[in-house]
Amino acid sequence: MNKKSKLFTKASESTSGRRNRYNCAQIKCIHSGQPRETAKTADVHARKKTSTKKDVCLWRTYKGSGGIGHDPPRVIENEMTREDLEAESANIKKMHEKGVKTAEIYKYLQETGKRLGDKGKQMLRLMRAQFDKDKKNSRGGLNDAQQLLHQLEEDGAFKNSKLDEENRLTDIAWAHEEQRRNAEKYFPIIVSDTTFNASKYNHKLAFIVVVDKENLTQNAMQALLETERHESFLSLMESFKKLIRGSSPRVIFTDTGQSEMSAIAQVFPGALNKLCYWHMEQNVKEHGKGLPEGVIQGVLRKFKAAAFAPTVGALVEAKTELLAMLDPESTMNKYTAGDIFSPGRAGRWAAFVHPGLHTLGIASTQRVESMNCAFKKLVTRTGDLFDLDRAIVGKVSDGKIKAERWDGVYLRPRVSGTAHGK
Repeated sequence: MNKKSKLFTKASESTSGRRNRYNCAQIKCIHSGQPRETAKTADVHARKKTSTKKDVCLWRTYKGSGGIGHDPPRVIENEMTREDLEAESANIKKMHEKGVKTAEIYKYLQETGKRLGDKGKQMLRLMRAQFDKDKKNSRGGLNDAQQLLHQLEEDGAFKNSKLDEENRLTDIAWAHEEQRRNAEKYFPIIVSDTTFNASKYNHKLAFIVVVDKENLTQNAMQALLETERHESFLSLMESFKKLIRGSSPRVIFTDTGQSEMSAIAQVFPGALNKLCYWHMEQNVKEHGKGLPEGVIQGVLRKFKAAAFAPTVGALVEAKTELLAMLDPESTMNKYTAGDIFSPGRAGRWAAFVHPGLHTLGIASTQRVESMNCAFKKLVTRTGDLFDLDRAIVGKVSDGKIKAERWDGVYLRPRVSGTAHGK
């Protein structure tokens, strides 16, 4: 056969100064045009697969497949007997009630050196199902709310609930004895927030936290609210007022929800409701989505400068520079000037308004987010109210131990000021 190829491309023909020519090569097959046969292709199973059909997993029919596909998966023989699992039943039950992941339970059981195969895993599943059945039978027909109220009565905990016209529980707030002590001692500065998604009970999980003398976050009270409307937040704040025996916080940090702000103004009119800086910043980002990247970054920098401005003059300067970046007729300009920097709203997030106010360096509701992350899975997955309360008791106990360790061993610098009555 003849094979032709140009010396250079047509595009470069005008610049080369030479006439384009062809290179010709004559190729002759040494096998006279016949395919070559070898011992390898003579073996049917050793030939290359030329079909476009995709290979499938053949491990189930591995024998006789001619080597096509991968090796069958490794089968782990079960070495864990029923007696071995029953010996660990107390620890398995404890991990199951705490919501420990299944993989972690498997890992714990295999620390003895024995492997847990399919048969052992099936025995473990049956054991955990029996735990759930026994737990349900132990309630004696009580539902989640009744079980929780009964347990709080036995523990002598503080509780305040709200019923609807049909005598059904809508809102409930409670605090154990250690939480009451934290609330009564550190109530001047509190942080309040709720979870962003509804729980399995179609309620919102809310926490009110305080900061102790070691600058550690302590849970003071928790509540399940039917809605995020004014009535539910009013019940939350009234419950906290009862918990601290009619006293009033000096500073309350919340997000930008108007319902909670109005409830605080009604129950604690003398308290300063400080808005979370992070939520305010998110509002600015949301309204500035249509702005160019460079402009929105400059707006955020000026907003931060205004939020932490030490004087009125510094805030006005940052505000002026921020508004100069925006079109005077734009929606963003009107929102920033009329809402963010309005006298009533700016007094809640700007630091210059109360320069001598002791806030422990808090500028957001971030301290309560850790509580939400720790307990959210208990009300969104398989846990019930009793599980939630037991987990809260453990968290409060851990916080107490941590504070004592900081105080007695590490001698962490304590928070000073008048906020804690020192």
